Amino acid sequence: MPHVVAMADNVQRLGFFARMTDGLDTLGLTLTVIVPRPALVREGRRRGIDVRLIGPRDDAATASEEALERRTDTLTPRQAGRLHAGTRQLLAQLHHERGIALLLVWNGRQVAGLAATGFAREADVPVLFLQAPWLAGRLMADPCGTHLASSIHAAPERLDAYPVSERAYLRWHGLYRTRRRESASVPAGSPTPPAGSPGRWLDRLYTRLGASAVPAPPARRRQLRQQRAVSAQLSALRDPMPGRYALYIAQPDDDPLVALDSPVNAATALANALERARARHLPLVVRLGHDFHDPRLLAGIIARLRQYRDVYLTASAIYPLVEYAERVITINDVATVLDARVLERPLDVLGGSLLAALDEDRLARLILGYTVPVDFFSHRPVPPEAIREMITRLPPGQRPALAGGSAAAAPEDAVMTLSPGMESRS
Repeated sequence: MPHVVAMADNVQRLGFFARMTDGLDTLGLTLTVIVPRPALVREGRRRGIDVRLIGPRDDAATASEEALERRTDTLTPRQAGRLHAGTRQLLAQLHHERGIALLLVWNGRQVAGLAATGFAREADVPVLFLQAPWLAGRLMADPCGTHLASSIHAAPERLDAYPVSERAYLRWHGLYRTRRRESASVPAGSPTPPAGSPGRWLDRLYTRLGASAVPAPPARRRQLRQQRAVSAQLSALRDPMPGRYALYIAQPDDDPLVALDSPVNAATALANALERARARHLPLVVRLGHDFHDPRLLAGIIARLRQYRDVYLTASAIYPLVEYAERVITINDVATVLDARVLERPLDVLGGSLLAALDEDRLARLILGYTVPVDFFSHRPVPPEAIREMITRLPPGQRPALAGGSAAAAPEDAVMTLSPGMESRS
């Protein structure tokens, strides 16, 4: 049977692939998931799936400085090199043992993803990149990459092959506004605490023994302390809003979209936003949120912005702020861009954004045509029809042979709004 190898770096993505096993089996495909942490191996086996651990390799391999972990400095060059080499070694081993008909990679711009992409290119293995969902009930699968690395960004005309009726798009448009208003009316609280890993002790043990490709995650207690400190600072932001304003949605430098797809950093973007607001004789409302994880960094930003009399600080929901703004400015925040597009607010994007670059027709085709009807956040099995549609995003010559007919996935009712992770930004 053709063999599929998937890469998962957290419990949520591992669980998603576990939900695919029955559908893949129906299509005549087998699955192995490779992971960088021992705790994920333990969890995968508990779920009854074939999981293999990426081991560290101390050879001369050097991970790309373009990888997310290097740009955000979450892995040292040595740690990144060990992960890069270990990923390639395990993929080569699996390819030798069983052959790899398809590689499924989340994001593809992290150390392991770039290592896998390089291996696949050399071994002539097709790759399907999965994008963290920004719309509930939909998933983006692409043969080239995610966001600005996707085939859609390189060739937006590809979307013209995915027809969407005007009626369906207008209906989605109205439902999106309704759902966003509803989510914005719910009082904002602290984000959901990070899920505890039942095998966290195993990660720490392997790290101490030098047998892990990546360092153990920080202690849960420390993460909770930081979250509470950030929440307290955000709760204190109660500036009265001006009647007319330009809106800037702040993003930190470790936001993956900023790190990977923006030529400007957070400080430069903030100065740029203030300059743009003043050029239009508007005060600037700066929205800060829980994507700032470091309380000391957040405190410094707040103190610096308090020096300006024409700057107002808020942690309110994004949607109503966008709705009444005279101009919206962002580096490339997905929720902000989509809200501004739907509400037809003047929008300045300082970084790179796939959603901002598309015209209205192609945006509709991306949202309701190109994305696949798969709910990442569900607990239900992923049906074979949806997996089949994911695979059709590959060029015809790269698609693995599938058992059964060729029926496409039935389109879901187009009621989705932002995914739960994005809705928390409202």
